Amino acid sequence: EYQRASALLALGRADEAERGLRRAVELRPDWTLPMPTLASLLMRKNNFAEAEKILNKAIVLDAHNAPAYVALTELRLKTKASPSELKDLLSKLQNLTVKARPTASLLAARGSIERALGDRAAAKTSVARALEIQPSNSLALSERIEIALAESDFTRAVADARLLIKAAPKAASAKLYLARALAESGIAAEALKILDEMDTANADVGALKEAIT
Repeated sequence: EYQRASALLALGRADEAERGLRRAVELRPDWTLPMPTLASLLMRKNNFAEAEKILNKAIVLDAHNAPAYVALTELRLKTKASPSELKDLLSKLQNLTVKARPTASLLAARGSIERALGDRAAAKTSVARALEIQPSNSLALSERIEIALAESDFTRAVADARLLIKAAPKAASAKLYLARALAESGIAAEALKILDEMDTANADVGALKEAIT
């Protein structure tokens, strides 16, 4: 069920993948592997409450579950968690990333929380470590783009957005980053061209197009 769901997810058949992941969790309630993927799918539907419940269970079952912590980071940022919640999560991420051979995604997640808490210097360090381990890590590239935009380093932001598209060619967020970086660097026409080719049902596409216009 899990492998089938992974294949369906790769094919873009998210609803079928969700059903498969749920079935996998039903068959083995203590198996944490499918849980972060299922939670990520639920977050796409803004079903944050169920996603959080699943991730908390995954972490209780496996305190070192890196994918669960990465997904929880995304959830905390999307739901605009309080500074105290972010600090609590950061403490756990710090404990996980000081150990030998942390994953690139864990370091990138740590950088995301550090940036959200206003510690850009620490975020830069965490993101740089993540990209040393995995130069194509999507989360780390996204974070470096955010930092570059905050510092008006548009050349870096555009370059990283193009790398992000190569790493995740199907991700709408990658194209949105490129459009945003181009627009902020003054190349509005090219940014609008990218947005015109994207799915208009995506609220972020419409919002960015309106902002540029």
